[in-house]
Amino acid sequence: NLGKRTTNPHFLGLEELGVNIEVQPDKYISTNDGTINDEVILYESGDTVTEQVLLRAALLNKKTTIKYASANYMVQDVVCFLEKLGVQVEGNKTTTLTVHGVGSIDKKIEYTISEDPIECMFFLTAAIITKSEITINRCPIEFLELELYKLKQMGLKFEVLSKYKGYNEFINLVDLRVYPSNLHALEDKIECRPYPGLNMDNLPFFVLIATQAEGRTLIHDWPYEVRSEYYTMLNALGADVIRADLHRVY
Repeated sequence: NLGKRTTNPHFLGLEELGVNIEVQPDKYISTNDGTINDEVILYESGDTVTEQVLLRAALLNKKTTIKYASANYMVQDVVCFLEKLGVQVEGNKTTTLTVHGVGSIDKKIEYTISEDPIECMFFLTAAIITKSEITINRCPIEFLELELYKLKQMGLKFEVLSKYKGYNEFINLVDLRVYPSNLHALEDKIECRPYPGLNMDNLPFFVLIATQAEGRTLIHDWPYEVRSEYYTMLNALGADVIRADLHRVY
């Protein structure tokens, strides 16, 4: 339980494209007889919200512009997938997507989804807290660059061994070797942001890493009201985590 997540961005985004959703105690009732606009301004730059609106726009036989979209790795993957299905999408990797819908899709394709940067961050964190030298293969580097840069400022030693494309010929991958390092806390707080910021799913890993860094680290977990409560469970393992408020821990 990380806290309450609003569904309004989904409903509002789809409403701009003619889908009306009625919320009842035990079900949702959706109809697609509303007005279809040419432009959608997303209420929230969420990953799944962007994908919902993107998929709806893909099957409208018209051009749709989606603004304040998420540019995170899973959205980029959906764009690449749709393009293989014949849907032209302009602006991949940006926060404005222009979708040229096709009305209907009936095509067999093969597509390999990109490697997950959160999995790579897991192994990276495991290496750091156990002071181990490991090699992590097939890391999607574009979605780990900021995390690695902050870790470099904390004293982490690592090197990129090789660079290459993924199976889908879109994602950029690297093999990463991590070395045992003595870390120090950053002077600045560590917080997450929509891409290209530090991934909000990677923020909890920095709590673990901070337990191995000399000095005091401030973690600001602004998206969730409850997640910081779980960080204090590390104290049972000998950590020193202080919850300052709903969103901040030292």
